[in-house]
Amino acid sequence: MQGFDLSDTLVRVNYESGNVPQAIRDASVIYRPLENFVIITAQQQNAATNAAVRDMVRINFPICQHVYIISGGRAEIIQKKAEIIKRLALSDFTDNNEEILAGIKELNTGATLHIMTADGPKPY
Repeated sequence: MQGFDLSDTLVRVNYESGNVPQAIRDASVIYRPLENFVIITAQQQNAATNAAVRDMVRINFPICQHVYIISGGRAEIIQKKAEIIKRLALSDFTDNNEEILAGIKELNTGATLHIMTADGPKPY
């Protein structure tokens, strides 16, 4: 199974309004996976944001099997994403952030990593 980050990987979110839950609900889809997948995303940890993420994913990505919402500093996010990738034995993981991908690569998850580009996922 594949895994994807959410913001700037599957959807574009305009956080400038300051209302994070509404910004997530109004996100525009930039890529739709064709096979079952999971989302591993770093977001603010509060009920309103979590509900907005789950609602938006349910509406826009019906084949998404699960959403993992994590938080923390960059090192903690890298560690948590790598742990989930390993635990689920994901075959592939795509993110738009090269620093996150570099950190995951160092942790040897076994997944093939991809960077999200304007043309879709490309090998990292």
